[in-house]
Amino acid sequence: MNIQIEGTYENQYSLSIVNKALALALQNYLGANVKIDATTYHYDYMNSYEPIDTDIKPMVNKQLDEIDITIRNIFPPYTTGMLGYHKIMGPYAWEETKFPKEFVEWFNTKLTMIFAVSTFVKQILEENKVNIPIKVIGNIVEDILSVQALPLKYKLPDKFKILHISSCFPRKGADKLLEAFNSLELLNISLIIKTFPNPHNNLRDLIIDLSFKKVKEYEEDVELYRKDDKEILFINKDFSRAELKFLYENCDLFVFPSFSEGFGLPIAEAMLMNLPVITTSYGGQMDFCNEENSWLVDYELVQAKTHFELDESYWAIPSISSLKNKIIEVYNLDKNIISKKVNLAKQTILENYSSKAVANRVRDALENYPNV
Repeated sequence: MNIQIEGTYENQYSLSIVNKALALALQNYLGANVKIDATTYHYDYMNSYEPIDTDIKPMVNKQLDEIDITIRNIFPPYTTGMLGYHKIMGPYAWEETKFPKEFVEWFNTKLTMIFAVSTFVKQILEENKVNIPIKVIGNIVEDILSVQALPLKYKLPDKFKILHISSCFPRKGADKLLEAFNSLELLNISLIIKTFPNPHNNLRDLIIDLSFKKVKEYEEDVELYRKDDKEILFINKDFSRAELKFLYENCDLFVFPSFSEGFGLPIAEAMLMNLPVITTSYGGQMDFCNEENSWLVDYELVQAKTHFELDESYWAIPSISSLKNKIIEVYNLDKNIISKKVNLAKQTILENYSSKAVANRVRDALENYPNV
């Protein structure tokens, strides 16, 4: 099979990580002849000064005489110009309960199949009348294991460390985490927020509004805030995968109170890196999060507030009291009980979201189409 993977492959962008991992998996486990192409829609997003990862460079430079299958993963999910007998969008993620009508039309008229990242995404698409075959393939998570952690140039807080990694878009629930953290009456506790500058990220203002004072600036966009005995390390810059792995390896708890996730890659990575995970009991992460392997936060469904402005579209707002109680529970819990959950979580990710497991789901979808 000649397969063209279309979408950004820039080093640190989450969509790039997903695209690169899928390309390597299809090459290594399906024996496919794989080409990676940014498509005309994403050339402007690519940072030409960043080197192409060594393991995918041959696939980027490759030229295919003929394309059998195109698998595209971009946003917006444009479907024009795809080649081959299969035209597939994926691994595709969506977060609201409503789906734009123009996207429905694009998918139903231009695609042969969709690879969804979770059961949650598949259900949303079907409920919004996407009527082509949809196969849940998940995301590949295991690549973080092969990364060598790179120590940071500054010291992490010398306390119980809660970690949150996200864009800090409103949907990520970082404001709810700040509110819960601010109300905690625990000793020797800190919060590390790793994000990056973007128009939707106002975390610094929220931290200051809660009366946390900046006490140290380690470097540009890396700041330590303190209020009484609590500390917040605010990292507002791009990180390499090696630096992210260092955070995973040197924190005590991962908290992700998102309003909705198509999949939740940082959640799965944290589970793979032996961190106890607290997350909202709603969204794509429910394919791999449960009461046996994580700590789930209660929520209330409310009207989603996004730029799509879709009528009667909902997401889940986590309960501050439930979030706070889960943090207190893990903080005080016996380490043996935590280890049991953490081990179950890691096993879940290893079994279901390896390169081989995802490649086999793709193989199954192609072999059994249209009965995927």
